[in-house]
Amino acid sequence: FFQAEDGIRDSSVTGVQTCALPIFHGRLWLWYVTLHLIAAHPLGVGLGSFEMRFAEMQAHCLHTPFGQRFLASASFPPQAHNDFLQIAAEAGLVAFAAAAALAFLIFRRGRALASDRTALGFWAAVVATLCNALYAFPFFLPGSLALCAIFLGAAESGLAERRPIPISRPVRLAAFIAALALAVPAWLWCWHYAASEFELRQANAAIARQAWDPAAVSLRNALRHDANRLEAHYLLGHVLLINEDFAGASAALERAGRLGYRSEIFTERAAALWRSGRGEESIAELEKLFWLQPAAVGVEKRIIRMRALLHQAGGSP
Repeated sequence: FFQAEDGIRDSSVTGVQTCALPIFHGRLWLWYVTLHLIAAHPLGVGLGSFEMRFAEMQAHCLHTPFGQRFLASASFPPQAHNDFLQIAAEAGLVAFAAAAALAFLIFRRGRALASDRTALGFWAAVVATLCNALYAFPFFLPGSLALCAIFLGAAESGLAERRPIPISRPVRLAAFIAALALAVPAWLWCWHYAASEFELRQANAAIARQAWDPAAVSLRNALRHDANRLEAHYLLGHVLLINEDFAGASAALERAGRLGYRSEIFTERAAALWRSGRGEESIAELEKLFWLQPAAVGVEKRIIRMRALLHQAGGSP
């Protein structure tokens, strides 16, 4: 039953008039929903919670007469593609005001740096990053965030007064210990992330060969290094579903669903629940997907068919 309808994809629902104006698609739809999220949570939804809360607010917007026109634009993005809006959504309007004030001060700083061409070049790189943050997410990428900090320091060094600062030995020792306390956890995090990434690559290679057992081993190793890797939980559930370990697949996909929304997480967990005899829970999973993404092709028909089969079987699939 589920194999016959694998590959649910996002598309527009027939019979619904969708807005074809490109200006309302993509990023502008993300910003529209994000503004509603900010209005509903002026103090923020919490750092790192944007993706989950965005999907829920998007569902509310899509179920309004205005939102029905933008069903084809529905998605589960991890970023708002505007760092300032995402800061406001996650950390609240106070954090947004602080970020906006900092950006304003940086823009004004260019006049003071005009006499130093090198410093002005670094300042221009920072301004370019700020402009990029209006339609992308450079400040949520460690690499671009670090480069921006380096450029900002290099720009300010042109105006800094060059004189030695007397620092006593105890202060130097305290600074060294503090740097070490920050560097060791950062190094450990990088090592675990790299190890998790390596195991994920091994798992993907095993999946491509249809070697399900080695893939499951690699995925469990990846999760031992990083328990919050959504893709590792999802792929483990996918592999266990193929191996007909429906209880294990359902648990792995449930953990993946707590970390983020993906259409395939809902559909594959529904399949695992259905095949393990938990028909009502399987239908509830697809109903949640249909509420979050009404444009997912085939979901509503599948729910109707499953209810009919469940009724015929007397409550058990």
